[in-house]
Amino acid sequence: MLDLKRTMQIVLVIGIAGMMFSGFLSYDEIFTESCDFGCSAVTDEGYLLGIPVCVYGLTIYTIITALAIQALFWKKSK
Repeated sequence: MLDLKRTMQIVLVIGIAGMMFSGFLSYDEIFTESCDFGCSAVTDEGYLLGIPVCVYGLTIYTIITALAIQALFWKKSK
């Protein structure tokens, strides 16, 4: 069975990987005219409230990563 520290390390790795992937997609969607995955730049299907959905993914993965870092390095006061 995994302890809390090991679990947060796994969550941190998943969060960093998600940030990298969604960051790449966000950059590709916002700053380039090319379309590497899915071609949502051509249609409005890849947008929610006028913002590309990959930006929401980047935001969520950033929050997950920050919370995992906080859980790993937070010291309980005695």
